[in-house]
Amino acid sequence: MKRIREIIDYYEPKVVVVEDFSCIGSRKSKRIQKLIALIEKYVEGSNLKVSKYSRNNIRFVFNTFGATSKYEIAKVITEYIQYQLITLPIKRKSHEPEHYSMNIFDAISLGVTHYYMEK
Repeated sequence: MKRIREIIDYYEPKVVVVEDFSCIGSRKSKRIQKLIALIEKYVEGSNLKVSKYSRNNIRFVFNTFGATSKYEIAKVITEYIQYQLITLPIKRKSHEPEHYSMNIFDAISLGVTHYYMEK
């Protein structure tokens, strides 16, 4: 949490966007739920705005791009963001663990969802 506070203080964002884990179907671990709650508490204490979006909100926004699954959403992101360091990992099989780089696509999808939901 100390590192997160340092990042927020350094960049001074106007809004912090987090995933809403309280919705039905959320599979966030207790540790991550606690971390998100601590981030929200810190941000609200700093007089910043907190926006929360569920996985359903993200799917709703990306449905306009024809993407419903997490992999399809990541594929849309890589098509629209032409950045060398963001590469789409190969599609995983059901018995394989999720690739560690999929977290960046989760973060970007939250930002895109915030942009579309605020407009």
